[in-house]
Amino acid sequence: MSESNIDIESVRTAAEAGDAEAQFLLGVCLENGVGCRQNQEEALRWYRAAAEAGDSRAQFNLAQALFNGDGCQQDLEEALRWHRAAAEQGDPKGAYGLANQLFWGEGCEMDKTEAVRWYRAAAIAGIDLAQLRLGFCLQDGDGCPVDKTEALHWIRAAARQGCLNAQAALAFCLITGDGCQRNEREAYRWYRAAAEGGLNAAQAAVGHCLSQGLGCEIDQVEAVQWFRRAAAGGDSFSQTELGKALLRGTGCEKDPVKAVHWLRLAAGQGNDSAQYELGKCLVRGVGCVQDIEEGKSWLNEANQRGNQMARDRLFELMATGSIGEDDPDLDW
Repeated sequence: MSESNIDIESVRTAAEAGDAEAQFLLGVCLENGVGCRQNQEEALRWYRAAAEAGDSRAQFNLAQALFNGDGCQQDLEEALRWHRAAAEQGDPKGAYGLANQLFWGEGCEMDKTEAVRWYRAAAIAGIDLAQLRLGFCLQDGDGCPVDKTEALHWIRAAARQGCLNAQAALAFCLITGDGCQRNEREAYRWYRAAAEGGLNAAQAAVGHCLSQGLGCEIDQVEAVQWFRRAAAGGDSFSQTELGKALLRGTGCEKDPVKAVHWLRLAAGQGNDSAQYELGKCLVRGVGCVQDIEEGKSWLNEANQRGNQMARDRLFELMATGSIGEDDPDLDW
């Protein structure tokens, strides 16, 4: 919709005369500032008028505004009422919105069985997020019997529509054989599609695949590039792997100072492998000022999370006052 093809005054005149189509269109224009000054509160008044006249699109838009508190006070119960009104008229977005509220019990009693029915209606109509949610429900038996085969069908349908989370979910199914025969090469292709679309977790997965040769040739240089992207987005696994690569010069130049930076970020998020590596760096003064007490503290954090190597290093440190190295490829 653009200003060039909207006669806003004519739309307003028709809306004021009670034309539900014009009321909905005027709401859209006001919400988005098309042909007029943006005004969310006035947009909602026109959406409500069209919704009460039976326009399912307006019912959905009104429901979303009420659910999120956009231009109005949040009201989950009224949002549910309008989501249901739209859904019962066959509006796929309304069905998806209703399903979400029912599934999570937002503005109503939780009813996962009914939620699945509405997810299915929206999925059949082609709503990719509904296809993904239905797939997850079928995987886990949430509101329906477990059916891994049908779950994969819907996750794949959403992935083919370009849904990044569905692409990553499909890749995970393929790499683990959950509901299908394992196929590492196809899994890698889907992880890569999601990664190139900007999904942080998929970028981490692509880095891991490239570093291990899962579904692709090993390429440590490219693996580090993907770990960098995911690490910058806050992924603790990638921060850890990037830190380890910088310590060892795997796929990149060695840079212990930067390694400690990334390891510290991941350690702060609770990654036990990062806590272990950071603890060793601090005890030895690699990439940072030596601080045995802080190093011991991080090793203990990793140990409490079940990291066996951290426990071994702690015992060694207490017994000898220093630690050896468990990784023969690490040359400090």
